[in-house]
Amino acid sequence: MTVAERIIHTMKKAIALFLIPGLLLLGAGCDGAPRRELSDGLPYRAEWMPDDLAQVGLGGLTVDKAEEGRFTPESPTTPRLAYLLGDRDPAENSDCHTVYLAVETAQTVWFADLGDSYAAQIWPCDVDGDGTDEVVVQQTVGMTDGTGQFRSRVFKATEEDMHALFDSGPPDADDGFFDIFTATPKDGFLLEMRSSVTEYAVTLDLSAGEEYVGVYFDEAGKVIGNAALRCDSYWEFLPRDVDGDGVFELVCRQHVFLLDHADCLGDVTSVLKFDTRTRAFRILRTQFTEAP
Repeated sequence: MTVAERIIHTMKKAIALFLIPGLLLLGAGCDGAPRRELSDGLPYRAEWMPDDLAQVGLGGLTVDKAEEGRFTPESPTTPRLAYLLGDRDPAENSDCHTVYLAVETAQTVWFADLGDSYAAQIWPCDVDGDGTDEVVVQQTVGMTDGTGQFRSRVFKATEEDMHALFDSGPPDADDGFFDIFTATPKDGFLLEMRSSVTEYAVTLDLSAGEEYVGVYFDEAGKVIGNAALRCDSYWEFLPRDVDGDGVFELVCRQHVFLLDHADCLGDVTSVLKFDTRTRAFRILRTQFTEAP
């Protein structure tokens, strides 16, 4: 690098640290505190990023996590990099803070506002089979009855844009993936759980649950009421190459219950696979694990 190039590089770095991303105080974040949002819309595109982002942060943000993906076809000598940028106020005694996702491509960097999080994880991996890493994001976004509430997403970044291939939405959203099991009480204090997507079914013995008497069964175990199974958001959302084809599936786990979180029946594990024909995820298989 010549002296002139080094000067230009240093100037660009100083400008980028000050301006990228542009931030505004807008709305309220965790506990009602003001939160900053990207000022130029979402996702935000930056043509240049500091080389040492993982060390210095960006625009006053701190780097919560940096992950390096596989080598990408458009830039075979450069691994795809993804960062979680946290907007933390040292004066605030709270684990909740605003988080941004930054994903590098060969020519640019994309930013997306992930909202408020208590915790977040990212994994760069190929989920759609095109040989280029997407970024899997799992966030803890709240608590209900002492149980964590989660949001699960997959982002695809190209030179043209960055968009979500999958977004579970807020924890109370119904996107067709969470509530895939039906529950049918049977005489003898039994409950049949059946997947509405796969052929999987399992029967549980609820005879030890006194809270179900008078609601679903009488004292003798005869059915007196219908049951509606309630499914939480995915508390686990991990990329795994389940079928060994080199493309990652998503292994998702969620708590299921009848009355409230205290009577958790167990966990449903679902495997989601990206369908290249429909350009959407489909449920490959499901399995229930009863609570101990």
